[in-house]
Amino acid sequence: MPLQLIWHVRALQMVEETYCKANGHAHDAEVVYGDTDSVFVKFGCESVEESMKLGLEASAMISKTFLRPIKLEFEKVYHPLLLITKKRYAGVKYVDAGKPG
Repeated sequence: MPLQLIWHVRALQMVEETYCKANGHAHDAEVVYGDTDSVFVKFGCESVEESMKLGLEASAMISKTFLRPIKLEFEKVYHPLLLITKKRYAGVKYVDAGKPG
């Protein structure tokens, strides 16, 4: 297995292992999509603001585990999200918690 894929799989595992009920979170996070350049996580939050907070936290945590210069950047929240197939999805995009954009 290529090193890039090993790191990617480990990053997905880290999210699900960290953001879970066993660690005091309200819901178990679920990685619903991931490929070489993106990861979609369902945190189960009640608000876009909370999803953004957890997304920023998770991206910082994962970035610490990668070798430099690799960095996972949090970009946006989709709520709701319709995931059709790889690279095909639709949803309301939030880059700011207060309004869709």
